[in-house]
Amino acid sequence: MGIRSAWAVVGMAEGLDEFQRIDLEVFQDNLIHEEKREQLDEADNLAATLKKKEKELGELDESDRDFLTLEVEYLRQQLLELPKRDRFRVEANGTYVYDSNIARRQLRSEKGDSLFTSNGTGVIDLSGKKTDFEYEISGGKQWNIVYSEQDDWQIENRLRYRRKMFTKIEHSWQGAVRKHNSKTIEIDNNKVRWDFSTASAWNYRFSPKLSLNADYSVNKRLFRQEAFDQDS
Repeated sequence: MGIRSAWAVVGMAEGLDEFQRIDLEVFQDNLIHEEKREQLDEADNLAATLKKKEKELGELDESDRDFLTLEVEYLRQQLLELPKRDRFRVEANGTYVYDSNIARRQLRSEKGDSLFTSNGTGVIDLSGKKTDFEYEISGGKQWNIVYSEQDDWQIENRLRYRRKMFTKIEHSWQGAVRKHNSKTIEIDNNKVRWDFSTASAWNYRFSPKLSLNADYSVNKRLFRQEAFDQDS
């Protein structure tokens, strides 16, 4: 019995589950915002103190202003070192990738393709002293030169909220609606997928080293087209 040569063929890679990705984004978002929010709160408190001191300075006589003037200048210098709230933020990026075996064919029968992606995000920040509130809209598109049937685009709306209550209690929530449009051979039209998600978390800090956390999330995937409604 002869020995036959064989090669391992790598299958099409599965993308990270959308809902798992959302949970990871929430966790990462909480980590990033923790330190940033403390700095922004400090800046808000300092700005309020500075405004109060400037008002007091305007009510004093010229001979009594020296010490308070130095204090006001010191507060202004401290305020310059702290980050300011960016009420409007815009980000755009794109990538180009060449895949030499886009269809994952066997050795010596490969076929390559160029993949282009572009993404854009806009954020409106309406946060206050103790409350973070942001609205984000983002969109992205991928297109291919050879395998154009893999082209897709998506758009997403997201709301984020976070508030500190009673000194040690913190509540965060975010909700998102995403529309994903891709090509398909099943019907004479594009395949449209809707994703709805919401996540909420409570944190009670007993001490700097011990805290109690409770969180929940709800996710819904919806295909309104009859050909795919069983996948909802």
